[in-house]
Amino acid sequence: MTNVYKKIAENRSSMSKSHLKIADYILENQNIVPFFTVGKLAKMVGVGDATVFRFATKLGYSGITNCNSICKAQSKLN
Repeated sequence: MTNVYKKIAENRSSMSKSHLKIADYILENQNIVPFFTVGKLAKMVGVGDATVFRFATKLGYSGITNCNSICKAQSKLN
């Protein structure tokens, strides 16, 4: 299983400003973000719901829910 946070960090250099805001927020709040909905994450970061969805799909996930599920599973392993 690929570490989501590592994947985010490795892809920062190719991200748009909006995606960087999402990436930074996720990396700084790893304990709570996996439990956020798309709407909650978008609101906390100050971007639109579609931007959060595009962020997750750009990283290779089917959406933020898929990404969050992997984050939750990884946190249980640590």
